[in-house]
Amino acid sequence: MWYTYKKGKYDFGSEQKGQVNLYHETDYLDLFFMIDNSVVPLLNDFYQLTGHPVLLPKFAFYQGHLNAYNRDYWKEDSAGILFEDEKNIKKVRKIMAVSKNH
Repeated sequence: MWYTYKKGKYDFGSEQKGQVNLYHETDYLDLFFMIDNSVVPLLNDFYQLTGHPVLLPKFAFYQGHLNAYNRDYWKEDSAGILFEDEKNIKKVRKIMAVSKNH
């Protein structure tokens, strides 16, 4: 992993089999080598350096939350916006009942 925004070239054996060539247009050397036999240890090395990616907790993927914030709907109303079909439509927000026990 090279720490630069400069142009570079990575060749993993396409020009000469078995030879890796790495190059960046910098006048300094600031890079990390992570070498492992498989993907999982390689990713673990990377995460040790950068930290684990941010993921939502498992309960956040629960299907019941998919429509939690989409409670608006549209209905005909004379005070609404006039659309091309000659109908006046108004956006209505459904008010959810809240229990006083919570």
